[in-house]
Amino acid sequence: RRAVRSIVPSARAPTLLPMPTSPGIRGLVPNLRLPALPSGRRIHLALEHGIIGGAVWPSAVALSEYLQTKSKWLLQTNPLTVELGAGTGAVGLHAAALGARVVLTDVGPLTATGYGGTTRLLRLLKENADANSELFREGGGAAHVAELDWGQKAHAEAIKRAHAPDGFELLLASDVIYQASGHAVTPLASVMARLLRKDDGFG
Repeated sequence: RRAVRSIVPSARAPTLLPMPTSPGIRGLVPNLRLPALPSGRRIHLALEHGIIGGAVWPSAVALSEYLQTKSKWLLQTNPLTVELGAGTGAVGLHAAALGARVVLTDVGPLTATGYGGTTRLLRLLKENADANSELFREGGGAAHVAELDWGQKAHAEAIKRAHAPDGFELLLASDVIYQASGHAVTPLASVMARLLRKDDGFG
């Protein structure tokens, strides 16, 4: 029986560039690249200025670097994987290129006026998944895109039904909580318990 893996990488300081003025968030966007794959090739990502999920943040780079250390396990087991708050899909796509079978999930992006425009991030995820599909095939991995609102039980159930009826073996998340109120912690914990395999000791 496969065990659910917990991945907690260390963070490192980013290099920041000004984000162009837009109707959404104004601030800083990291100018970061994901590590090269064992083959020397790299994941290619389109970005979306003006929304938090449209950039590659330091934690995504750190988590991708950690995945590199587990590349043999990913290639050998092709684990059923779900990424929460995928944004650009950086981490999940990196995992897929290393052999994981990944479902990239997100919901409407946070802008200056609140959550909205769900299709913007989902469209970005689909574009990035399609652009790197050749890399997934080489390692036996795969990448799918699905909408997931942590507070919507039906979303999680539909994703499990379509991709992992017995639950996912690996869950990835980086920089998914960044609000001081912490109101997202409870729904995050609930959706993690709902998505992961119950017989592996979670939930």
